[in-house]
Amino acid sequence: MQRTIICSLALILFATIARAQSPSGIPVFNITPGESKIKFDVEASVAIEGSFSKWDAKLTFTSTDVTTGVLDIEIQAGSVDTGNGMKNNKLKGKDFFDVKANPLITFKSKRIEHTGPDTFAVDGDFTIRGVTKPEKLLLKSFRQRNGFRHDYRNHGF
Repeated sequence: MQRTIICSLALILFATIARAQSPSGIPVFNITPGESKIKFDVEASVAIEGSFSKWDAKLTFTSTDVTTGVLDIEIQAGSVDTGNGMKNNKLKGKDFFDVKANPLITFKSKRIEHTGPDTFAVDGDFTIRGVTKPEKLLLKSFRQRNGFRHDYRNHGF
């Protein structure tokens, strides 16, 4: 009998982004991984929470209009960390992330919508275990120190 595990993965990216202005006036955002995290929780027979330590995210624009932005996130699935070695190994295995066959988890935005003074909806494709589904990340931006802090959330996969 084949066992099917259905899990809901909620991906949260907390990114501190330093905003700069290019000579053309187009905003440039540098995501600082040292001050940022990608967190997740899996709802299965036992709830599991953790984070990923190896990832890259880019937010680029083609004009000063924020809706021209493109958000690309690439996560090394094998960098999963729950604080428990046994759970980490289980998540890396075939029942969950299957990191040998699918080493990357990605999000590629298709559209950014300005939904409020400091909120955005980012539609895109979320790929995990080689399966791509449309997802919406909700973005809230607020000032922090010399830059902006953004909170990206998706609500299940």
